[in-house]
Amino acid sequence: TFGEENESIRSEKKKVVVLGSGPNRVGQGIEFDYSCVHGVLAAKECGYETIMINCNPETVSTDPDVADKLYFEPVFWEHIYEIILQENPVGVIVQLGGQTALKLA
Repeated sequence: TFGEENESIRSEKKKVVVLGSGPNRVGQGIEFDYSCVHGVLAAKECGYETIMINCNPETVSTDPDVADKLYFEPVFWEHIYEIILQENPVGVIVQLGGQTALKLA
């Protein structure tokens, strides 16, 4: 949970969260990560601050230069919920992250 140790500073910009697919496993490979990156880029083009939640160090979506803000956290409800409360986004994009993100929807 976020508490006194929280370093994240919330901006007042309109923002969206993109959920990644977490660690690569059968049926959840690089194509989902590629979709998430392009979702982030499209949201940026529309003027949103972008927030990526993912925990796979092997992927482009966790490159700190892709999204405006990266939460390198497990893609579990408890973590995502705390981030949503902290960031107050206008939306969460779940359809790009494969089954992990879809199940959370």
